[in-house]
Amino acid sequence: MQKWEYCAIGPIKIGEGGWRGESPQKISFTSAGFETTPIQKDEASEADNIAYEIATLGKDGWELVSCGDVGNILVGVGHIYHYLYFKRARE
Repeated sequence: MQKWEYCAIGPIKIGEGGWRGESPQKISFTSAGFETTPIQKDEASEADNIAYEIATLGKDGWELVSCGDVGNILVGVGHIYHYLYFKRARE
């Protein structure tokens, strides 16, 4: 049976002029919970950092499988943010 691993990118706040990141992270889901890694490359804009991370995930075999808006308990009640969800076959 095929096994999968999953990750997400977020939170991404969508505002005027396109995407605005709110401390976006790569979130890796494991059987022990989750691990977060900040998305920050040099002095690039948040949007460029997010685009770079998406491209890197694609090169590493990750497939975008879903996206959605959710309330983010890590950032604060009442805030709605966008997340991108990825999966890839586990070896």
